[in-house]
Amino acid sequence: MERERLLRSTRQFKSALEGQVDDLKESAVRWSVQGLIFGGVALGSYLLVRAFRGKAKEQQPESGIAKTSFASTIFASIQSYILSFLLSMAREKITAYLENYFLQQNAGSRKDTAIQES
Repeated sequence: MERERLLRSTRQFKSALEGQVDDLKESAVRWSVQGLIFGGVALGSYLLVRAFRGKAKEQQPESGIAKTSFASTIFASIQSYILSFLLSMAREKITAYLENYFLQQNAGSRKDTAIQES
């Protein structure tokens, strides 16, 4: 009878450990995907900024005195405002999505813990 109880508790611990290993695997995959998403967003932002800035160094005259027109200054300002607005919107959307996702994961893990304890 003592041996059966010990075997049963061993099986319970083994299944709990396997569950934790599975959770760790899922977490690693989830973090990897999120890292790739953030890397893609960063790369996309970099390329977008690079595309909007253009080739400003080639446009400067060789005399050393920069000749900028009023219209190009306004256009550059408008571009920077639009870019910062779009990036802030993307950041807010990604943050809201991740917060919602993590809240769902926490709620799911609480349910799993409650089921395992009973």
